[in-house]
Amino acid sequence: MNRISTESVEKAYESICNLTEPEAYRLSFDFQKDQPLVVAYLTAVDQDIINQEERELLFYLGAVAWKIMYSGNYNHLEANQDLLLNIEAANQKTADSLRTTDSVKFAEVVKILLKECRQTDVLRYVIAALMDKNDAENSIRDENLGIIILDLKTVIDYLDR
Repeated sequence: MNRISTESVEKAYESICNLTEPEAYRLSFDFQKDQPLVVAYLTAVDQDIINQEERELLFYLGAVAWKIMYSGNYNHLEANQDLLLNIEAANQKTADSLRTTDSVKFAEVVKILLKECRQTDVLRYVIAALMDKNDAENSIRDENLGIIILDLKTVIDYLDR
């Protein structure tokens, strides 16, 4: 997949923000139909860590990332569980190495994750939406913010294959 331009990301994101409730339901349905493996990942990952509110936000932002990435030229991707798990493991390894460095602050970790993601603008907008939702609703516990960002990066990296 080609790198998605900032303009394309902004346009797709704006259209998603203006969805009616039935349209949002349709987005969720289309996402589940098109990417059942990603949906399964989002509903199962970090089962023992994140709560229901956080899970719903994770799922929603995963669907947003999918819609942004495929709002233009869309090529259906066949499910590949091994690839998804390998991407998750690589992202986790990066996060673990960053977590052991005391001098690295959260913003610096996010910068590194953005640098490692080919679809930087998609990840940037998903993170911004996550932060906006968190500020408005305070639905994410601070200790889980990084975990959710890492899970979303895994989805974006997977869909970018």
